[in-house]
Order: sequence, then structure tokens, then C-alpha cells
Amino acid sequence: KIKWNQKIFLPGFLLVFVAALAYLPNITRLGYYRDDWNLIYAGLIQGPAKFIDIYSVDRPLIGYLFTWFFYPLFGNSALGWNISAFILRVIGVLGFYWLLTLVWPGKRRAVFTAAALFAVYPGFLEQPNGIQYQPHLLNLTLYIFSLAFSVKAVQARKISLSILAYGTACFTG
Repeated sequence: KIKWNQKIFLPGFLLVFVAALAYLPNITRLGYYRDDWNLIYAGLIQGPAKFIDIYSVDRPLIGYLFTWFFYPLFGNSALGWNISAFILRVIGVLGFYWLLTLVWPGKRRAVFTAAALFAVYPGFLEQPNGIQYQPHLLNLTLYIFSLAFSVKAVQARKISLSILAYGTACFTG
């Protein structure tokens, strides 16, 4: 019989290790790339409220997210943005692993391999854009958890657990 630490903790730790190996070695050398420049410049010169104007046309919620959460937390520090992007990626990878274990409970090796690949791709080339892609990583992570909670809701035997899982799926969706 598989123990909890072999089933959950060890694969989770290994997935975090794979992601760390892919993204952390040069994280202190990453700076601003592509669209990151204009965002940091706008925040520096015109303040965080400028993000609301920048994103008002096509993605207004992101403007508020930058204004109220991300920019006050990380400011102009590329390192903070990139560490945050890494943390979001790791949370998404762990959520993806959980989702796959719900869908394929008997396929531990296949599930781990898929999650390990997901830890590196998609996004390896976008990881240095820690500022511009922060909302994308957050959306991807929430979407993965929404799917996992949807599957959990369908699999739940108790109606109360099913309702809770559906509610969480809707919230994260």
C-alpha cells in the first residue's frame, strides 16, 4: 500500500525541484524584457494608477490587480516579479499534478511525467517576462484549480462536498 508521503509529498517535492532547476539558476540576472519595460516605466513615472488606464480597454481587471496588488508588492524590482512568477508557476504545477491524479488515479508515473513536463513547458520562454505575464500565470493557475475542483465535485460522494467543490471551481474559474 502506498503511504501518503510517497503518494503526495515526494512527487510534489520533486516537481518543485524540477521547476526550481529550470527557472531559478539565473533568476537574479533577469531584468525587464519586451513589454515589461513600458509597464515599469509607467508605474515609475505616473504611479500604480496608470495600470488602470493601460489595461482599461481590453483587460480592466488586470489594471486593478496591478494597481492594488502586484505593483505595491513588488514595485520596480525585477527580482520580486520573477520570484512571484516562479511561485505562481509552482502552484500551477502542483494543481496540475492534483488534477491529473484525480483523472488518472492509477497512473502515477504518467501523471508525474506530464506534471514534470508542465513544470518546464509551457512558459519556459515567457518566464523572464515576470511582469507582463504575471496575470497570465495567475489565470492559468486558477483555471487549473477550477478544473481540478470540477472533477472533485463530480467524484464527490457527499452532496455537501460536491457543492463546496463546485463553488470553489466557480470561484477559481
